[in-house]
Amino acid sequence: MLDKASAIEERVAELERKLSDPATLGNQREYARLAKERSQLSEAAHCAREYIRVADEIAGHKAILDGDPSTPALVQKYGVDYVMIGPQEVPRGASRSYWDQHGTLVYDDGEYLVYRVNLPGA
Repeated sequence: MLDKASAIEERVAELERKLSDPATLGNQREYARLAKERSQLSEAAHCAREYIRVADEIAGHKAILDGDPSTPALVQKYGVDYVMIGPQEVPRGASRSYWDQHGTLVYDDGEYLVYRVNLPGA
């Protein structure tokens, strides 16, 4: 799905380049055809950009839970102050041991753990 979203974005960028090309500006028929295609793709391109943004954010949040090496930068990027690990996160790779070392446990009911983030830059 990310490939399709990226392909839509690339096509819109290509259309915009062609529409600003002096050779295209001199050819009304070609300009109209390209403008129509760009118009038809504009809503899809907006949705594609949003899809890519959300997919990147989800991947970042998973990396934070997993204790990935990029975690310090990601918690700063997303402004994360607390991390919750519960029964849904553990099978997806959430690392209790990472957060035991890099966070302060502030809540534990035996099923859910909440850590205050203690990372440089966070």
